[in-house]
Amino acid sequence: MYRTIAILSGSLFMLGGVAYAAEPVHEFECDTPAGHFSFWSQTLKAGKLTVTGTVDINEKREHERWNPAASILLVGNPNGTLGLQIYTLSTQKDVFNLRITEPQTKDEAPFAKIPADTTSIPFSLSLAKDGKLTVTAAGKSASTTIKGFKPRKLQLSCSTGDFFFRDFTISQ
Repeated sequence: MYRTIAILSGSLFMLGGVAYAAEPVHEFECDTPAGHFSFWSQTLKAGKLTVTGTVDINEKREHERWNPAASILLVGNPNGTLGLQIYTLSTQKDVFNLRITEPQTKDEAPFAKIPADTTSIPFSLSLAKDGKLTVTAAGKSASTTIKGFKPRKLQLSCSTGDFFFRDFTISQ
């Protein structure tokens, strides 16, 4: 009898641990000189997913051709990238532009602008199975739908600055 109780207790303990397992929390320190970039990536399962976290802006640098930028991108095969880009322009140094990047589209208009002295930007990207991407950054939201988009990896990147992607999770 004691053996049966011990086995059942052990089994329930193991099941409980699986039921409450949290998503891993990641960090990526992306510190690049002016005119350079860096990235981190992770393979994804195709289908719906959500990525949440915060980007800290520690320093923006100046370069004649490269703008300070931080990106949270879903890379599709062969569809290109879909995601969020946070950037400044040399002609608009007083704001950060927030835009959704879409496959085969260049220079998308920003969906929001926030003050350039912002030091922390919470973000969330949610991709539904039907290809609808909903992006929220600094409390501003936008969405787009790309039919047939199948992400194969998540890529975080930055250029011309010091950005810290912290406390980010990937739910699939």
